[in-house]
Amino acid sequence: MKKLFTIAVLLIAAAVLSGCVAPVEGETGVILKDCGSDQSCFETATQTCEPAKIVVSTEDESSIIGIYSEIRGLEGDNCILYLRVTQFEMKTSDVPLDPSEQELFDQLQEGFKMLEGKDMVCDIPKDIIAESDLLSMANPEESCTGSLITAIGQMQ
Repeated sequence: MKKLFTIAVLLIAAAVLSGCVAPVEGETGVILKDCGSDQSCFETATQTCEPAKIVVSTEDESSIIGIYSEIRGLEGDNCILYLRVTQFEMKTSDVPLDPSEQELFDQLQEGFKMLEGKDMVCDIPKDIIAESDLLSMANPEESCTGSLITAIGQMQ
């Protein structure tokens, strides 16, 4: 069985290396411009709905948030955006919390941790794409679907 697995892995690797099977980038197979963590690169790509991806990590005194986003391109009259939360946690303070504060903190931490790994796909009309900040939409539930929207709804 182990030998069969090794042979299968070698055949797949040979197919990819020979160009018979193209490696897929992103979930759609579209070649995405890699903006790294450059938000201006991603914002420029949004102006024309150019396929692109970005990984954004923000950290402040109270939280750490990581988000992976893709602009998948136009589908009809809509620009398709994919977003996945890769990390979401609250930071502990240096000041000890009393038991009731600690309980509240633990509940909030658990709720935020629930968002990790959740994602959503948004259909944004191309006529408003240039004026939208896709990474901080005010009402994503209006144009997005997915496990992230469901989880946010459950937290409210």
